[in-house]
Amino acid sequence: MKRKKFVAQRILAAFVVIAIVCTGLLCLFQVNVVSASLHWRDSFAYNGIPFEWGLWLRARHSEGVFVPVNRIDLPGRIADKIHIIEWSDWATNVPDGVVVGHINVFYEGGNSTTLDLILGGNTAEWAYDMPEGQCCQAYTKLPPAYSWWTNQDSDYFYWGHNFYVSIDTEHESLDYLELILDPAYTSQPSCPESCLPDYPLDWLGVGINAITLEISEPDKEFVTIWPEGDGCFIATAAYGTSTAEEIDVLRAFRDEVLLESTLGSQLVEWYYQTSPPVADFISGHDVLRTLVKELLVDPVVWVVDAVWAVDAIWVVDVNWVVDAMETLWRD
Repeated sequence: MKRKKFVAQRILAAFVVIAIVCTGLLCLFQVNVVSASLHWRDSFAYNGIPFEWGLWLRARHSEGVFVPVNRIDLPGRIADKIHIIEWSDWATNVPDGVVVGHINVFYEGGNSTTLDLILGGNTAEWAYDMPEGQCCQAYTKLPPAYSWWTNQDSDYFYWGHNFYVSIDTEHESLDYLELILDPAYTSQPSCPESCLPDYPLDWLGVGINAITLEISEPDKEFVTIWPEGDGCFIATAAYGTSTAEEIDVLRAFRDEVLLESTLGSQLVEWYYQTSPPVADFISGHDVLRTLVKELLVDPVVWVVDAVWAVDAIWVVDVNWVVDAMETLWRD
């Protein structure tokens, strides 16, 4: 029993460390959470089309980070249309008509379909209602498809927005969807010195937060798309892939232990709200990615993996660990 309690304590301590490190990274590198009012994998509908918000697919150029291309695999799926919730970033003073990015859909046969993301046409700065940025506004504000209440980068609360686009496919087996930051647009007009936010002129970003496939055969249906990483954002960024065996260990612990308790569910919800921007920042810095992998994720995987050690003399009962974690938290 003492050994079980020791393991439970170590597991709880490991996740406290994750919480501390995530918070520390947010503060140290000034990484901003999109909004505390948002929930990972929010379900909503736009024009009758169901979406699950929170995909967090980004291509961007900002301080110390250059990720010109990002993608999500869609192997073997066949759809008539792809519905997308997207946005632009650091684009407040970019004028109408500028192509800021591209969405490419690739098919298993080698063909592809491209949609240009045009500011003021089908995309817009997600924070165009931020009070400090109104003096730099240089394009048409599009009607949003999804909005949330936030105070990111501002002294005031305002509405953040995402926008809707769709792509008619060639009705072939899909391979993957690719998001590209337009390479031709390297600088934007300057803002008045008195206008905030004061971002460098070469910063720019595009993102996708939800994808839904529309399928007509044999019956019409909508299929929401989610990455294989399934929420293990920081671990996926640290290992550079969502298919690492270590990430499978973390998923199993989340599903079989954390999500079976109130405390564990709250920890998972908090992690899903705060970790995507942290993971995005980590993925753009090789040294930081190595440090997070070796000093944080690997030790946590080792501790969690010990719970399911096959060759151990003892076997920890999962439900007991859940009860013990809640008891330790209350104490």
